[in-house]
Order: sequence, then structure tokens, then C-alpha cells
Amino acid sequence: MLKPKLMIADPELVKAVLIKDFDHFVDRRIFNLTSDRDEIINEMLTQATGTHWKGIRSVLSPSFTSGRMKGMYPLVEQKADALLDYIHKKLKTKTSIKLKKCFGLYTLEVISSCAFGMDTNSLRDGHSTFNTQH
Repeated sequence: MLKPKLMIADPELVKAVLIKDFDHFVDRRIFNLTSDRDEIINEMLTQATGTHWKGIRSVLSPSFTSGRMKGMYPLVEQKADALLDYIHKKLKTKTSIKLKKCFGLYTLEVISSCAFGMDTNSLRDGHSTFNTQH
């Protein structure tokens, strides 16, 4: 983790690295994680390397075409409105709220609706059967 890293912020360069010239940037790990508890993180597209990275990318890419992303936008926007309602409702009775929980519920709502076509009502109810504590 002490090796220098290059972080790019220019949107055109990001697009070149992640889309246009992705085959030249296969092994671009951000962190070198080796413990067993880091196993899940090592399965992320940004952490995978070599043929494993190519396999993950080939599975994920069809789900994120521009057409599919445009189709998901109304769902994401609807869930963002629900997030705002949730936050406003919480602030009526409290002076502070835990944003980590709010955004966790929002993420759950977006993924469940976009990927599975399910409405978990997490933001309405403040919890979900999909959200478990360990």
C-alpha cells in the first residue's frame, strides 16, 4: 500500500481506461489484500487480475450497456426521491441521522429494483428482510 498510485480525474481519461482501452489496464489492483477476510474484496472487478478479471468483466458488461443504464435511471431517480422522503421524515423527530444506514438502505433499494425487479420498501419501513446484522 505504500507504492505510489496514479489517480485520474479527467472524465475522458477515465472513459479511456475503463471502456475504450480497458484491455491495456487488466491488472490495476488498488490494494494488495491477502487475508481471508479480504476474499470478498478481491472478487471485485477493480481488484481482480488477469483472466479472472476478464471473466468478471465479461459477465458484468452486458448488464451495464448505455441502453440498460438509461432504462435503470427512472428506478434510481424514484429511489432517490424515496431517500429524500426518508431523510426528511427522520429529521422531523431527530436532530441528526446516521447517513451510513440511509445510504445502505438506498443502495439496497436500487440494486433490488434494478437487478431483481423487487421493491424491498427499505426506505419506507427503515429495514428490510434482505438487510441483516452480523
